[in-house]
Amino acid sequence: MNLSKPMTVAALALLALSGCGGSQPATQSTAANVVSANTARPAVTTTAASEEKGLIALSSPALYGSESAPGQILARYTCHGANISPPLHWGDVPHATKEFLLVLAYQDSHGDLHAAWAVAGLKPALHALAAGQLPQRAVVGKNDHGQQRYSLCLAKGKHRYLMLLMALPHQLHAKPGFNAIKTALEAQSTALAQGRISFWYPR
Repeated sequence: MNLSKPMTVAALALLALSGCGGSQPATQSTAANVVSANTARPAVTTTAASEEKGLIALSSPALYGSESAPGQILARYTCHGANISPPLHWGDVPHATKEFLLVLAYQDSHGDLHAAWAVAGLKPALHALAAGQLPQRAVVGKNDHGQQRYSLCLAKGKHRYLMLLMALPHQLHAKPGFNAIKTALEAQSTALAQGRISFWYPR
């Protein structure tokens, strides 16, 4: 599900990874590189203020950091733990929203963009996802290992991940196993608003 280099520049601009930098040199894989549950109280990562037009206030208690700098993710939600999706919360969205598209992507050392998780079919009345759970009618796309699931066990080294929530004015009618990156790029042109969280994860 990676993109060829000619598409990468457009992909990074559309998915906001262009401002996030790429991957960093590989680091030794240890649980010490991931925030533990006993770490001091975090500054919850979130987007810019919800009153800014086109932005959704997306946040998660599983992510440590600030609005201006990417943080880390609790070990439970990584390959060092249970590798389940983190809890997410978001605020008000445009009234015209018909569906949410949620994509977790990362950029590799070659500049190619990859999918770690993608979920379509999320209802406009929804404002949160519990850890490791999705609504019954949610449609899950394929990640870069061809799995229809969330996973941070796909790439070795230290990568910056982007969690992107898009409010769409139409229904995607996506099928299980849909192409996450392609769908996200197409949806960007019509998205009413977006929420973004970025974090580092070394493996």
